[in-house]
Amino acid sequence: LADLGPADHLDDLAEAWHEAVLRGRQAGAETTTLADALWGPLRSVLPDGTTRVWVVPDGALVRVPWATLAGIHQDSQVAVAQAGSVRDLLALRSTPVSPSGGAALIVGAIDFGAGSAPWAPLPGTATEVDVLVALAGGRPAVLLKGAEATAAAVRAALPTATYIHLATHGFFYGESTTSYAARGARGPDVEVGQRRLAPREVSRIPLAESGLVFADANSGPGGTLTAEELVGLDLSTARLVALSACDTGRGAEVTGQGVMGLQAAFASAGARALLISLWPVDDAATAALMGHFYRALWEDALSPAEALQRAQSEVRAAEGWAAPVFWAGWVLSGDAL
Repeated sequence: LADLGPADHLDDLAEAWHEAVLRGRQAGAETTTLADALWGPLRSVLPDGTTRVWVVPDGALVRVPWATLAGIHQDSQVAVAQAGSVRDLLALRSTPVSPSGGAALIVGAIDFGAGSAPWAPLPGTATEVDVLVALAGGRPAVLLKGAEATAAAVRAALPTATYIHLATHGFFYGESTTSYAARGARGPDVEVGQRRLAPREVSRIPLAESGLVFADANSGPGGTLTAEELVGLDLSTARLVALSACDTGRGAEVTGQGVMGLQAAFASAGARALLISLWPVDDAATAALMGHFYRALWEDALSPAEALQRAQSEVRAAEGWAAPVFWAGWVLSGDAL
């Protein structure tokens, strides 16, 4: 048992870190302070020889990357993954692991079409998906891109894949006007080629307010897949789902139940691990990170947690991408170890 102290204090530290990162700063002081407050006490009670740690955060702590905090304390021998809820973690620990050599579903370079909804193109995803198809090697790979990447086509292909990579926009509408204004008051958004969604009143069905965007989405809602729709799919063969999109880790925070959104939807549908983002991500940096990640995962046979750690180190070392906003927002949820 490790007492981390007053919740309000930890929330303030998490918010200060988040604000500093999204302003594009190095945020070294804020990161160290947060790591000392959160990981430090936990590290002190871990049994000697511990190599794998799952964290089930709640409240504001769902928006911090726990593996990065562990790295601040040079715990490179400890692999860290997050889980959306204790229930999700228990389900993972009691469900057999499917074979790892299955097919890959790769979606990106999507034609969002014309219309009133301003879903902008993501040019970096064209190179991203081509690289991943090449990295798949002898593994069967289904590529959906351009106008072919419809919500219906993706929905039909999802249950057949072991590895699922979705390079597109994500959305979350279930934020109150008050909390939206409060976030906006803390500083300007980082310009990373994504749009900020307008606030709406909090939904009574958070799963209907989160989703992913696919072909022709600018013409109407038929181009999206909501978290509510995803819950109804059988994704028990999926070892890993990578949501290479904006704000895919967000959702309505329900105390004691984790985040109700895309993370909860994919876990409930049976996916064993998710790679998600905590904030709007840079298009080019994300494409580079994903290439490094899958190379480490498929060619070097690292675990997802180890592969992400290597990919983040590679991006961080690249010119112009040292600030955490470019690499620290990626976290693994579920069986990443």
